[in-house]
Amino acid sequence: MIDIHCHLLPCVDDGARSWDITLEMCRLAEEDGVTHIVATPHSNFEYHYDRELHSILLEELRSRVPTLSFSLGCDFHLSYENIEDALVHPKRYAIGDTRYLLVELSEFSAFKVTDSLYRLQTAGLVPIITHPERNHFIASDAHGLRGRPPLLSEALRAAAKIVGAEAAERLVVANPMAVIANQYTSQ
Repeated sequence: MIDIHCHLLPCVDDGARSWDITLEMCRLAEEDGVTHIVATPHSNFEYHYDRELHSILLEELRSRVPTLSFSLGCDFHLSYENIEDALVHPKRYAIGDTRYLLVELSEFSAFKVTDSLYRLQTAGLVPIITHPERNHFIASDAHGLRGRPPLLSEALRAAAKIVGAEAAERLVVANPMAVIANQYTSQ
């Protein structure tokens, strides 16, 4: 399984608060069958997204957990400031070297979402709306060891009961694999 939305990097947002928590999250995810994690620090009014710093932390994580694969992404909050920066620097926020961008809709803003998403698409990005709209992906949105741990298997089993095993498997393997490989996703 591939988790494309995980707040795994230590001390950068409201996710893992230490390296110990990060490493334990990795252990839990790996035990659960996760093989690849996209670290997605927030970029919002509260947390500054620093791709260079996050890349350094991700390299450290790779050296500490060589049994998992990792990519860097972003939990991109749809705000005016983020959109303007992403139009100039689209690769800064995308998952790895892909065109895919995890987008969290702002609960504080009333600007037109469709116009904003269109503008991001004109910069070459493919927005993936997070949270309740997860109809093509299952991701943990893990923030730690309790409450929202980096586990996918229970959601996979629940989805299989609703959409069948083959379709559920696409939500945690094929579709996330297509994203990290910069390919189109299946339905």
